[in-house]
Amino acid sequence: MTDRPTPNAARLPEVAEAARPHARCLVPQDGTKGCPPAGPFPGLRAAVICSSVTGNTRRVAEALTLGRFPLYDVRQRPDTAAYDLLALGFWVRKGLPDARSQGFWEGLHGKRIFLFGTLGAWPASAHARRCLEGAHSLLTANDNRIVGEFLCQGRVSPQVLAVSARKGTHPMTEGRAARLAEAARHPDAGDLTAARECWQAVLAALVPQAAAPAGHPILPQRSIAS
Repeated sequence: MTDRPTPNAARLPEVAEAARPHARCLVPQDGTKGCPPAGPFPGLRAAVICSSVTGNTRRVAEALTLGRFPLYDVRQRPDTAAYDLLALGFWVRKGLPDARSQGFWEGLHGKRIFLFGTLGAWPASAHARRCLEGAHSLLTANDNRIVGEFLCQGRVSPQVLAVSARKGTHPMTEGRAARLAEAARHPDAGDLTAARECWQAVLAALVPQAAAPAGHPILPQRSIAS
């Protein structure tokens, strides 16, 4: 059995289905199902803040800026006082958001949060659900409100795979190799489009509830090519 995934292996239909991203708008829709269509977002101050090592989460973060919202690396520890809404990006490590994300989140209180992350597991798996539940718990403990969530696969660091191989904790079974090979294809264009659409829907749903801080007008929305 090979000790590493093979990204160029044939892609089975069931694998492509399992790799579909998870995206959910959590803003109440006045009794209607689903999220409203995206549109201009006057009166809303938002920022995108992410933690990324291999570049997976950073790619999703860049898609969420929509050409108008600022993007910060979590290591910058930006001042969030001026923002109504934060899009927080993380990568999954041992079933939880990475340590840098957790450290920054500890200082957030009473914010509206759009969570987005990348992981090597299938986005709809029980493991992925537990990861999101853990992220929710960390943030809601400080009275933050989760208004949307997005998860997609991302390439697992070769260093992480090497450590796992040395420890023997996760044998490279055929199923695991297929999953990691698929993860190496992501985030792809479909993932970025799904993330952007979910984020836009959350923004559109929040507009009636948001008030722009004085002196901070919102620029017209610009379209972004995927």
